[in-house]
Amino acid sequence: EDSKPLHAIISMFTSVEDSMFALFGTMSSWSLLKFSPLFAEMPLLKPAFVVFYVYSAWALLAVMTGVVSENMIAIREQMVQEDEAREEMRRSMITSTLLELFQETDVDRSGTISKKEFDNMLASQDLVRKIERNTRLKTQDLQDLFDWIDHDHSGMITIDEFMKGFKWVNEPLRAKLLVKLQERLTLLL
Repeated sequence: EDSKPLHAIISMFTSVEDSMFALFGTMSSWSLLKFSPLFAEMPLLKPAFVVFYVYSAWALLAVMTGVVSENMIAIREQMVQEDEAREEMRRSMITSTLLELFQETDVDRSGTISKKEFDNMLASQDLVRKIERNTRLKTQDLQDLFDWIDHDHSGMITIDEFMKGFKWVNEPLRAKLLVKLQERLTLLL
């Protein structure tokens, strides 16, 4: 009677196929005991069950990987859209701030800013703080800005020159910006 459990274990390992099937059942934690009468009658079903289990596990893993990947891609796209929306809102705010700044600086309402008006703008702490808060420029950079913005060297800055100039110097450093800088330096020299 003590040898009955031992015989049951030995019967699971009577052949290579039985041994592999027993190990597969142990590793997969898949109880196949209820199919024992079927396997006794049709031993070829054992490898069929193994193949079925391997393929179904692979298919489930593939589906789960696909779902996770799709969610990650969707989240990344949403983050990019949110970043673009934030950047567009920042640009819009900068544009309105620059327009307001130009109008405050153009005291004679001529539609242009002279060097004197520009220097007066730099002397106003409120306007300088507004520039520093809404752009990436610092006070020391603003001193040379007039000459950079005044493309035609007329001594006056139009609204277009003002807006383009501030946006241009506020861009992040990229290859395209370096090419623009090189063109501008060539024109100045």
